[in-house]
Amino acid sequence: MFIKLARTEWRYLRRQPSFFVTLLVFFLLTFLATVVDQVQIGGPGPNVLINGPWNIAMTQLILSLFAMFLVANFIGNTATRDWSSQMEGIVFSTPLKPAAYLWGRFAGSWAVVMLVFATVPLAIWFGSLMPWVDSERFGPTVLSYYLWPYVYLVMPSLLFCAALFYALAIATRSMMAMYLGVVGFFILYLSSQGLLSDPQYRDVAALLDPFGIGAFASVTRYWTTIELNTMMPAMEGVLLHNRLLWLGVTAVLIGLTHWLIDLRRPRKSRGKPARRETAPTIDPLNARIRPNPNPGMSTSLWQLWLRSRFEMSQIVRSWPFIILLLLTVFQFSNLLMYDPNSWYGTNPWPITRYMVDYIGWSFDLIMLIIIAYYTAEVVWRERQSGMGDIVDSLPTPDWVLFVSKLMGLYLVIFALLALGVVLASLYQASQGFFEFEMAQYLVRISAYTALPFMLIAVLAVLLQVVSPNKFVGIGLFVLFIITTLIFHGIGLEHSAFNFGSSPMATYSDINQYGPFAQTQFWYMLYWAALTLVLAVLSHGLWQRGPESALRYRLRHLPSRLGPYSKGLAGTGLLVFAASGAWIAYNTAMLNESVTSRAQLDLQADYEQTYRPHEELPVPAIASVFLEVDIEPETRRLSASGHYQLKNRGDEPIDRFLLMLPPHVSRASAVSLEVEQGRESDRDETHGAVWVEFDSPMAPGEQRRLEFNVDRINQGFADRGRDLRVVRNGTFINNFELLPMPGYQSSMEISDRHERRKRDLPPPRRMNDLDDDRHHAGNYLTPHTDFIDFEAIISTHPDQVALAPGYIEREWTENGRRYFHYKMDAPILSFFNIMSADLALTEDEHDGVAIKIYHHPDHAFNVERMIESVRDSLDYFSREFSPYQHRQVRIIEFPGYSRFAQAFPNTIPYSEDIGFIADLRDPDDIDYVYYVTAHEVAHQWWAHQVVGANVQGAEVLSESLSQYSALMVLEENYGPAHLRRFLKYELDNYLRGRAGEALEEQPLKRSESQPYIHYQKGSLVMYALRDRMGEEAVNRALRQLIDDYAFRSDLYPTTRDLIAALRAEADEDAQQLITDLFERIVLFELRTESGEVEEREDGRFDVTLTIQARKLEADGQGEETEQPLDEWFDIGLFTAHPDDIESDSDVLYFQRHRLTDGENIIRITVDEHPSHAGVDPYVKMINRFSDENVTRL
Repeated sequence: MFIKLARTEWRYLRRQPSFFVTLLVFFLLTFLATVVDQVQIGGPGPNVLINGPWNIAMTQLILSLFAMFLVANFIGNTATRDWSSQMEGIVFSTPLKPAAYLWGRFAGSWAVVMLVFATVPLAIWFGSLMPWVDSERFGPTVLSYYLWPYVYLVMPSLLFCAALFYALAIATRSMMAMYLGVVGFFILYLSSQGLLSDPQYRDVAALLDPFGIGAFASVTRYWTTIELNTMMPAMEGVLLHNRLLWLGVTAVLIGLTHWLIDLRRPRKSRGKPARRETAPTIDPLNARIRPNPNPGMSTSLWQLWLRSRFEMSQIVRSWPFIILLLLTVFQFSNLLMYDPNSWYGTNPWPITRYMVDYIGWSFDLIMLIIIAYYTAEVVWRERQSGMGDIVDSLPTPDWVLFVSKLMGLYLVIFALLALGVVLASLYQASQGFFEFEMAQYLVRISAYTALPFMLIAVLAVLLQVVSPNKFVGIGLFVLFIITTLIFHGIGLEHSAFNFGSSPMATYSDINQYGPFAQTQFWYMLYWAALTLVLAVLSHGLWQRGPESALRYRLRHLPSRLGPYSKGLAGTGLLVFAASGAWIAYNTAMLNESVTSRAQLDLQADYEQTYRPHEELPVPAIASVFLEVDIEPETRRLSASGHYQLKNRGDEPIDRFLLMLPPHVSRASAVSLEVEQGRESDRDETHGAVWVEFDSPMAPGEQRRLEFNVDRINQGFADRGRDLRVVRNGTFINNFELLPMPGYQSSMEISDRHERRKRDLPPPRRMNDLDDDRHHAGNYLTPHTDFIDFEAIISTHPDQVALAPGYIEREWTENGRRYFHYKMDAPILSFFNIMSADLALTEDEHDGVAIKIYHHPDHAFNVERMIESVRDSLDYFSREFSPYQHRQVRIIEFPGYSRFAQAFPNTIPYSEDIGFIADLRDPDDIDYVYYVTAHEVAHQWWAHQVVGANVQGAEVLSESLSQYSALMVLEENYGPAHLRRFLKYELDNYLRGRAGEALEEQPLKRSESQPYIHYQKGSLVMYALRDRMGEEAVNRALRQLIDDYAFRSDLYPTTRDLIAALRAEADEDAQQLITDLFERIVLFELRTESGEVEEREDGRFDVTLTIQARKLEADGQGEETEQPLDEWFDIGLFTAHPDDIESDSDVLYFQRHRLTDGENIIRITVDEHPSHAGVDPYVKMINRFSDENVTRL
């Protein structure tokens, strides 16, 4: 019987239209993700094969998450069919065995689900055979790569979903209740993923992931490209435990469903029995007949209010809404708990602009679900309840019925968002933050969050009105959402093509709404006008009466629309056309709107046109004089001045290429005048100018280049908006503002797949470390050395203008404020211009002025920054060389970018990364102190010593600044505080290896690879300091400064750094320097077990078993084991190393020599330790840092 029922269900479901639709959807979606670059599922790294084992598995895992809706469709159909068809009385009266009936049909339904999902691996395989795909992105076809994730990962996950939703559907006997449960489970799952972002809880989160995505990601998170392309994870450890756990949960669900649900037992009514009332009798002879009233507008408005209240109450009192509301609260709370704006695990203060962002992120999905579900409910409520004809016969205008339902939805949307504001405010208060900024809540929530949803709700109503039933209407709305998601991938990137959307708007406490308010107004007007037309159509097509056919309603549409409705529609069309024309004028005529694909084509054309001239000699900039006028109100910046050009080569220059700054609008302009020269050709498309000299520029000769740059912002743009020149917080550097000599390789396409499509050679690599032709130029400004710098800047009288240098004069003239800056010594040709209205906090340390320009409300960490500057100046001046300036200025700029950057004595610092960090918890990582120290360190490592324009250049600036900041951090906080910081660095380095676009390089050859010169650089320099000693490392760095500070004839390389370190290292450390700098070496260190025995004298013998391996990898990540004979720290503690508060918690800490395989370490201590481990402070590059410490 079980098999017969399963076979019957299998045949029945395979004949349903939904079977073919879902089959086609899953196949096409996967096929498109395989053959079209713009459609991605999971986003494999640039070197990860599309048909490699990792990508096939991850694609199936991600789609299994969405397949829960597939499961709901078939399993729910099976579970509720008897009740929905009202056949349960007949079916359950037959002599069927409940177990066979219940689970036979379940098995057939689940088999259909797995059949549909089988199209996912099939589509990947089929896509890999297509002739037009990039063959380099595909490897050989290996059957096990497709079957392993399907059998071991997907099947258990979908079996769990099937058991869960089957139980829910049978318990509720309602398809809609089951769908609501699916949505709730989906939201809960997405909300819980914040747990994975914290390394501290990663293993727990991986174990509790019912789909195995977290477990799979945890196992493979440190895999290199070659491992991702050739290996499948072993079914062991957390992955095996995850699968077994959820198979066990599935078994429990099946058991509970079988034992607790009796199909033959009738459902009990949950309500009280209806009270019978006798209808009053009316004497027909004495009955008074009232005249039929002709309701006026006031009556209609009163009806509108009453019906709107009724519609809203029907929504908010329903169980689905209450459940969705609870899920929203959970999701919002989870977002606050795992703050996405945290750095190194340290959360920011709960400022209002973040709270508004979080409300939007938390409520977006819920709002779409509410709109999809409740538009169906409100439109079809009367029809489903059998009250349609009665309601249609009431003397209520059509527009009242339509608008009241829409108003009910709107009231719910606003009520939900108001709840979000209340929750956010309560959270702010609970964290001791009381600057609620209710005006920002009101404006941003209304205009930027609620309004788009209100527009989409009208579209959803129209889709329901034209649909034959509510499920078709919901399907059409889901199709609309999917369509908007793929628009970007097919080139329709302009916001005017995406209903209800507008260019992304970023709020800044410094610049507030900035240039986004105007843009938002016009786009919302544009979409609101179209929405008005759609609303009139919905009203005209509203079903009133027994005739429901859409063609009938369309035929009578003109007669159903009165003059007011036609006037509204005409007005809407007129405003839609006018606002659309204005948007097109601003975004396509005043400004340029270039799609991503077109931008790549422009970059390819630039490279093909000008790269052949890259080796032509270029004059260097010897000095810069600027006069800059900033008009914050109009967002216009005019810069005039001159370069003093110098031929620093050995050959005369008769012409050279000059790149103009990018135009932010079509009105922007650049004019040039060249001493003894002229423009010979100007390419406006690429911003390139050929400059020809009347007579060749001789070696050593200098000539003057004058320029005028007008950076003019006009109207508003859809893409590529200028966020450098703004009303408050202008921040622009010379590469963005001024013409630059020479070919700019930074404009080339870096993605190798996009390059191949355009017949370009492989991506450019940095100049080879040993190519001494490039040792005479630095990597920051390869065509220019140190320059003399002077600038006069004018701005609004309420603002202060800033640039590198010292103030020579400040004055006010013609209602404008002027600042004259001049450097007292040559600097790199890397400078910035800033203007803002900010508060100023000042200090002085050993003759150096410390100035922090900040938003008045962002004073939380200003004193911490000042302390970091003071400590950094002390340490760096003592250990490296004297500070070359008389001031340090930190200037806050709007959070349109999240970084800090060091210019000569000037450090722009984003409002999003330090000023608003909440440092009240002493256990949090003080990244504000660290980042400030890092940027101050750049005054030595980049502005005193800058690397040659070859591989490894960024090691000399970034890695050494990382090391310098770590030393200051350790001096202030102690080594225990650094453990968590270094663990973040280690985690980011190991994960960065998998995303490598070309190939991983050893540290000494790092080439624009941040995970190497930042994260690995921190670990390497700290490990070397630990082995060689701080004084020895610092002596080597002092020698590097002595040899190369401020030199422009020859720049250092990492070979010079390594030579300086080797000169200070003993023989024992020489191999370590080789491993850390010249090879890609990783260690696998695990503390497998620990035993403690108390001795008779009261002391304790500790025996540790440690497994150790040493591996060397090539650039693609292929590893070979190397012999290990190295020293590592062994520690015994009275607390976990993360929780150490003082030296008394450290019972033992010494280096021990470890070799390959198992190492037995025996130690005797005076107290009973609670934890022990190898490399407990995470100084080495250990791939198993989660297993290096064990509890005793």
